Amino acid sequence: MVDSVQEKIQHVRKWADKVTAVHAFTDMLKFAGLKISQAKFRKSKEQARTLTNFFTSATSILIILPTEYNSAIAAGKSLQSLEPELSRMNITYVDFLNLPRTKQEFAFFETIFFSPSDKNRFGIPKEEFLRKVKKKKYDVALDLNCTSELAPAYICKASNAQHRIGFYHLQTKPFYNIYFSANQREKNQFQNTYDWLAQSLKMF
Repeated sequence: MVDSVQEKIQHVRKWADKVTAVHAFTDMLKFAGLKISQAKFRKSKEQARTLTNFFTSATSILIILPTEYNSAIAAGKSLQSLEPELSRMNITYVDFLNLPRTKQEFAFFETIFFSPSDKNRFGIPKEEFLRKVKKKKYDVALDLNCTSELAPAYICKASNAQHRIGFYHLQTKPFYNIYFSANQREKNQFQNTYDWLAQSLKMF
C-alpha cells in the first residue's frame, strides 16, 4: 500500500515537472515573440496625428475583438452605444473566438476570423493572415483586449491605420499611438470598462 502511494506521488511529481517545463517553454516563446515584434515596429517612425474628431469623422475602422469570451460579449454590448458613429463607417472585425454567436452578430459586416494556425510558434500573426487585414485602408484600428495580447496588438499595428487605439501596457508601446488606461480592478469588470471606452470615443 505504501509503495502504491509512493508511486502515485512520484507520478504526480513527474507530471507536474513536465507541465511546468511546458509552461516555461511556452512563456519563453511568447516573450521572444514580443521582443521580435517590438524590435520590428520600433524602427517605424510615427507621424504626428491630430486627435480632433479622429473617431467621429472616420470613414473606415478595424475592430479587433477580445480573445476572451466574457470580455468579447461585454465589448459587443458597448459597441451598440456607438451605432450612430459606426453606422457611417466601413467596418471590418477581427474575431478570435469564431463562435456561432459572434458569426451571427457580425454577419452584416466583413469579419476576418483568426485561428491558432494563423500565428507562428512565437504568437506572431502569419503574413497570410495579415494580407487579409491589409486589403483595406483604415482610418482607425481599435484593439478591444484589456489585457496585453501580442496577436491582437500586432494586427492593430500591421493594419497601418492612421489612429491605432489600445489599452495601455508597458509591452504595447510600439503597437498603438492612442492609449486608454484601465486599472486592474476595472479590467476585471469588463462591461464597465467597455462602456467607459465607448463614451470616451464619442468625445473624439
